[in-house]
Amino acid sequence: MAKFLKATRQAWKATRLALLVSILATPSFAGSAGDVGTVAINIKQALGSVADLVGTISFLAGVCAVGFGAWKLKHSQQNQPGQLTEAMTSIAVGAILIALPLMAGVGVQTMFGSSGSALTATSGLQQIQ
Repeated sequence: MAKFLKATRQAWKATRLALLVSILATPSFAGSAGDVGTVAINIKQALGSVADLVGTISFLAGVCAVGFGAWKLKHSQQNQPGQLTEAMTSIAVGAILIALPLMAGVGVQTMFGSSGSALTATSGLQQIQ
Protein backbone atom coordinates (compact mmCIF):
# COMPACT_ATOMS: atom_id res chain seq x y z
CA MET A 1 0.00 0.00 0.00
CA ALA A 2 2.93 2.31 0.70
CA LYS A 3 4.19 1.82 -2.85
CA PHE A 4 0.75 2.67 -4.19
CA LEU A 5 0.60 5.87 -2.13
CA LYS A 6 4.09 6.85 -3.25
CA ALA A 7 3.14 6.28 -6.88
CA THR A 8 -0.03 8.32 -6.39
CA ARG A 9 1.96 11.23 -4.95
CA GLN A 10 4.41 11.07 -7.87
CA ALA A 11 1.52 11.02 -10.36
CA TRP A 12 -0.03 14.04 -8.64
CA LYS A 13 3.28 15.93 -8.89
CA ALA A 14 3.52 15.06 -12.58
CA THR A 15 -0.07 16.19 -13.12
CA ARG A 16 0.60 19.54 -11.48
CA LEU A 17 3.70 19.98 -13.63
CA ALA A 18 1.74 19.13 -16.79
CA LEU A 19 -0.97 21.60 -15.80
CA LEU A 20 1.58 24.37 -15.24
CA VAL A 21 3.31 23.66 -18.56
CA SER A 22 0.03 23.59 -20.47
CA ILE A 23 -1.12 26.88 -18.95
CA LEU A 24 2.19 28.57 -19.63
CA ALA A 25 2.28 27.19 -23.17
CA THR A 26 -0.99 28.84 -24.16
CA PRO A 27 -0.66 31.89 -26.37
CA SER A 28 -2.35 34.07 -23.75
CA PHE A 29 0.67 33.79 -21.47
CA ALA A 30 3.03 34.42 -24.35
CA GLY A 31 1.63 37.94 -24.72
CA SER A 32 -0.41 37.41 -27.89
CA ALA A 33 -3.84 37.70 -26.24
CA GLY A 34 -5.65 40.96 -26.66
CA ASP A 35 -8.26 40.89 -23.92
CA VAL A 36 -9.46 38.99 -20.88
CA GLY A 37 -11.99 36.97 -22.90
CA THR A 38 -9.30 35.53 -25.16
CA VAL A 39 -7.18 34.65 -22.12
CA ALA A 40 -10.16 32.87 -20.51
CA ILE A 41 -10.88 30.87 -23.68
CA ASN A 42 -7.24 29.79 -24.00
CA ILE A 43 -7.05 28.71 -20.35
CA LYS A 44 -10.34 26.79 -20.65
CA GLN A 45 -9.07 24.90 -23.70
CA ALA A 46 -5.77 24.04 -21.99
CA LEU A 47 -7.46 22.92 -18.78
CA GLY A 48 -9.99 20.79 -20.66
CA SER A 49 -7.26 18.62 -22.15
CA VAL A 50 -5.52 18.32 -18.79
CA ALA A 51 -8.82 17.33 -17.15
CA ASP A 52 -9.29 14.52 -19.68
CA LEU A 53 -5.72 13.36 -19.05
CA VAL A 54 -6.30 13.33 -15.28
CA GLY A 55 -9.54 11.39 -15.79
CA THR A 56 -7.77 8.80 -17.93
CA ILE A 57 -4.94 8.42 -15.44
CA SER A 58 -7.45 8.09 -12.60
CA PHE A 59 -9.38 5.38 -14.44
CA LEU A 60 -6.24 3.38 -15.29
CA ALA A 61 -4.89 3.70 -11.74
CA GLY A 62 -8.27 2.49 -10.45
CA VAL A 63 -8.21 -0.57 -12.68
CA CYS A 64 -4.67 -1.37 -11.49
CA ALA A 65 -5.66 -0.89 -7.84
CA VAL A 66 -8.68 -3.20 -8.21
CA GLY A 67 -6.49 -5.81 -9.89
CA PHE A 68 -3.91 -5.52 -7.12
CA GLY A 69 -6.66 -5.82 -4.52
CA ALA A 70 -8.07 -8.93 -6.18
CA TRP A 71 -4.61 -10.47 -6.27
CA LYS A 72 -4.04 -9.64 -2.59
CA LEU A 73 -7.49 -11.03 -1.75
CA LYS A 74 -6.65 -14.34 -3.42
CA HIS A 75 -3.22 -14.39 -1.79
CA SER A 76 -4.63 -13.70 1.68
CA GLN A 77 -7.25 -16.43 1.30
CA GLN A 78 -4.58 -18.99 0.45
CA ASN A 79 -1.94 -18.03 3.02
CA GLN A 80 -3.34 -15.92 5.83
CA PRO A 81 -7.09 -16.07 6.18
CA GLY A 82 -8.55 -13.18 8.12
CA GLN A 83 -6.18 -10.47 6.87
CA LEU A 84 -8.32 -8.80 4.26
CA THR A 85 -7.73 -5.17 5.20
CA GLU A 86 -5.12 -4.33 2.57
CA ALA A 87 -6.97 -6.14 -0.20
CA MET A 88 -10.33 -4.55 0.57
CA THR A 89 -8.76 -1.10 0.95
CA SER A 90 -7.08 -1.43 -2.42
CA ILE A 91 -10.32 -2.54 -4.06
CA ALA A 92 -12.22 0.38 -2.47
CA VAL A 93 -9.59 2.91 -3.56
CA GLY A 94 -9.63 1.43 -7.07
CA ALA A 95 -13.41 1.68 -7.26
CA ILE A 96 -13.27 5.33 -6.19
CA LEU A 97 -10.59 6.09 -8.78
CA ILE A 98 -12.63 4.40 -11.50
CA ALA A 99 -15.76 6.35 -10.55
CA LEU A 100 -13.95 9.70 -10.20
CA PRO A 101 -14.03 10.74 -13.90
CA LEU A 102 -17.73 9.94 -14.20
CA MET A 103 -18.61 11.74 -10.97
CA ALA A 104 -16.56 14.76 -12.04
CA GLY A 105 -18.47 14.76 -15.33
CA VAL A 106 -21.76 14.68 -13.41
CA GLY A 107 -20.59 17.60 -11.28
CA VAL A 108 -19.62 19.62 -14.35
CA GLN A 109 -22.98 18.86 -15.99
CA THR A 110 -24.80 19.86 -12.81
CA MET A 111 -23.00 23.18 -12.50
CA PHE A 112 -22.48 24.18 -16.14
CA GLY A 113 -24.50 21.73 -18.25
CA SER A 114 -27.28 22.50 -20.63
CA SER A 115 -30.85 21.60 -19.92
CA GLY A 116 -32.28 18.60 -21.73
CA SER A 117 -28.98 16.99 -22.63
CA ALA A 118 -28.35 13.49 -21.35
CA LEU A 119 -25.17 12.77 -19.45
CA THR A 120 -23.18 9.90 -20.87
CA ALA A 121 -19.99 8.21 -19.78
CA THR A 122 -18.24 9.76 -22.79
CA SER A 123 -19.24 13.33 -21.99
CA GLY A 124 -16.01 13.78 -20.04
CA LEU A 125 -14.77 16.78 -18.15
CA GLN A 126 -14.63 19.10 -21.17
CA GLN A 127 -18.31 19.99 -21.03
CA ILE A 128 -17.55 23.54 -19.81
CA GLN A 129 -17.78 25.33 -23.14
